Amino acid sequence: MAMAMALRRLSSSIDKPIRPLIRSTSCYMSSLPSEAVDEKERSRVTWPKQLNAPLEEVDPEIADIIEHEKARQWKGLELIPSENFTSVSVMQAVGSVMTNKYSEGYPGARYYGGNEYIDMAETLCQKRALEAFRLDPEKWGVNVQPLSGSPANFHVYTALLKPHERIMALDLPHGGHLSHGYQTDTKKISAVSIFFETMPYRLDESTGYIDYDQMEKSATLFRPKLIVAGASAYARLYDYARIRKVCNKQKAVMLADMAHISGLVAANVIPSPFDYADVVTTTTHKSLRGPRGAMIFFRKGVKEINKQGKEVLYDFEDKINQAVFPGLQGGPHNHTITGLAVALKQATTSEYKAYQEQVLSNSAKFAQTLMEKGYELVSGGTDNHLVLVNLKPKGIDGSRVEKVLEAVHIASNKNTVPGDVSAMVPGGIRMGTPALTSRGFVEEDFAKVAEYFDKAVTLALKVKSEAQGTKLKDFVSAMESSSTIQSEIAKLRHEVEEFAKQFPTIGFEKETMKPKMVASFSYTACTKLSLLHPPMVAQIRPRTTQKTFVVTNPEQDSTLEAQETEPIKEEQSTEKMKKQPTPLRPVEKQLNVKSKGMGQFGGQWLSSVTRHVRIYAAYIDPETCEFDQSQMDKLTLILDPTEEFVWDDESCNKVYSYFQELVDHYEGAPLTEYTLRLIGSDVEHYIRKMLFDGEIQYNMDARVLNFSMGKPRVQFNTSNIEGGGDGQPQEDA
Repeated sequence: MAMAMALRRLSSSIDKPIRPLIRSTSCYMSSLPSEAVDEKERSRVTWPKQLNAPLEEVDPEIADIIEHEKARQWKGLELIPSENFTSVSVMQAVGSVMTNKYSEGYPGARYYGGNEYIDMAETLCQKRALEAFRLDPEKWGVNVQPLSGSPANFHVYTALLKPHERIMALDLPHGGHLSHGYQTDTKKISAVSIFFETMPYRLDESTGYIDYDQMEKSATLFRPKLIVAGASAYARLYDYARIRKVCNKQKAVMLADMAHISGLVAANVIPSPFDYADVVTTTTHKSLRGPRGAMIFFRKGVKEINKQGKEVLYDFEDKINQAVFPGLQGGPHNHTITGLAVALKQATTSEYKAYQEQVLSNSAKFAQTLMEKGYELVSGGTDNHLVLVNLKPKGIDGSRVEKVLEAVHIASNKNTVPGDVSAMVPGGIRMGTPALTSRGFVEEDFAKVAEYFDKAVTLALKVKSEAQGTKLKDFVSAMESSSTIQSEIAKLRHEVEEFAKQFPTIGFEKETMKPKMVASFSYTACTKLSLLHPPMVAQIRPRTTQKTFVVTNPEQDSTLEAQETEPIKEEQSTEKMKKQPTPLRPVEKQLNVKSKGMGQFGGQWLSSVTRHVRIYAAYIDPETCEFDQSQMDKLTLILDPTEEFVWDDESCNKVYSYFQELVDHYEGAPLTEYTLRLIGSDVEHYIRKMLFDGEIQYNMDARVLNFSMGKPRVQFNTSNIEGGGDGQPQEDA
């Protein structure tokens, strides 16, 4: 009623009638002849329609990638302890209009207008942050604007320390974090160690616990201005009281970095650092299960009463706030802050406390099962959400086990353990329980996860025994080239997927997942085959013809001709195809071409046309990505599945056999590089089946995977090539 009266008053004030709202769409009102113009009538403005179109329509490639990531999260086991599955409500807030607003400054003191609701969201987030950790707002403040954990720590250092003042923190190989100032004897790895002087404290390697006695001795010698109590791979609880004692003795600031354990602290299932620390930092996306952001908590109010009887106040608030903005950041990410407010509200619920209790129970069961299977855990167990497995007694390292785990759809991460001399080849694997607990895993489920881990380690040991060299690339080569090992990997991967798919997905319903996003490439038959342009999205339509490119003899006509082939009738529906992949056609070799300079190896353009995938080979200039037969040392193999093609083990093995025949044709040729171009295809573990020895680099954006030959499959004499070299075997690529 109030809105109607306002419209009538506005109508009489301009002495013009106003059109009623039509179908609830927006209207534009003015005193011009057409006072209210429906959005749909403003034909000269076209972009609002695009801006309001769904992702699947605007960018099917990104939509496709997201769908595949959903499938990965559904079918895999997420054991990385720093990861979690945030809620739908958090994602809705993060993906809201709050991302549109610029708001440099703090609530009530912005450098931009229009921040009324941004101020409300940030103020509410601050209030909920203090409530979640049971903090008195008279004694604690919080900044919710840091973009992530490492920047948050750097904000604190720059706020409270002068350049080159001293920091002590847990050593990275002993469970610390890069953002605490890690450096080696020869290199400052973290930028923190460039601007500040850092000294590590370490574990007692005989127990796996922090050596607090040695820490105190080191602090007496080093005299740090700030001591960090926090870790990224420490499975035990911190003795905050002991570190507080050391800080008091050195008059040092105590910074607690609770990034990994903040969810457990919020649920009050482990001791809180707030009773002892001066400043507390945390990320918000790990055990806290919020969006990807960070917070800095700081003491405020009365610090002490001096000898004169006057109150001495903490001076952290202004220093830290000014270090965040304008010191190191500009406008905050308001969508993240809004999502964090939602996560912090969830953190005060009874469901959240029950979840965190289950995280601890699952971690304890996981650790127990691993030890029963003969694995050594750093510190002999766990008190929190993670376990750190020392694989060195098993005769293998974390890098190799991580490769096998990834191949069977178990996500973990290699990690240093005490005694390691290199972070590049660490001796351990770090695993945690928050993510899978969010999916509903309980103790017996983690006992099963431990079994899968054990099978993967056993498989990794087998691969290591068959590898021809000692480098990681030799291990990967052995894993990918052995049909027996690939079969065992496929079997274990199937077990893992079938187990994981029983559990709920978080953030999306698996019933809404799209089986296949449509994204196809369009080529034009011309003198040069250009692969520079990104894929053009084609609407789904019945296929009338298929085109196969053929290279004709350059002495007659150096062109690429598009030959029409008969249409392929669809005998099965897409759904049926997923269950029973269609057998692939035999390889059809196209016209043989002898190109100048090709010598005895020929210039044959090969094409394998199957029911739903084409594989063909050509020489492509790596600079221009155009067809060029002079590029004899760089061969491009093109894999072009249609939208009906479904990747599974059976179809992939068949594609691999055709792919093998194409490569075999060039066996002995002086190839230093293969480029595999994937056209709208599913990738990841299936593509790994198609690779030879060598380093692998995959560019998801361009859908290009480059890999070198590694060891040549056969030795060859370059003098056999017209204009060849000295006749010596080619060096490894």
